[in-house]
Amino acid sequence: MRFMAMLETGEDVRKEIWWHEGTHYLYSYTNKDMFEEVMVFECDSRGNITDWNELFVVNGYEEASVTMGNFMQSIRV
Repeated sequence: MRFMAMLETGEDVRKEIWWHEGTHYLYSYTNKDMFEEVMVFECDSRGNITDWNELFVVNGYEEASVTMGNFMQSIRV
């Protein structure tokens, strides 16, 4: 898993593109009103989500490197 680009960063939002074996993934952190969560989606090389089914979800904030590492562990057989 390799970090590719930061798309957006702020107190309430953070979006990063990660890459692994030919597939791009979007790390998306959101902190809005009543919920705070991190989701991972499949995306293209520019960060546009290509499948809106979340691949991995974390309640609350978690750093991208930790989330993406845990996501990789969850999909390994």
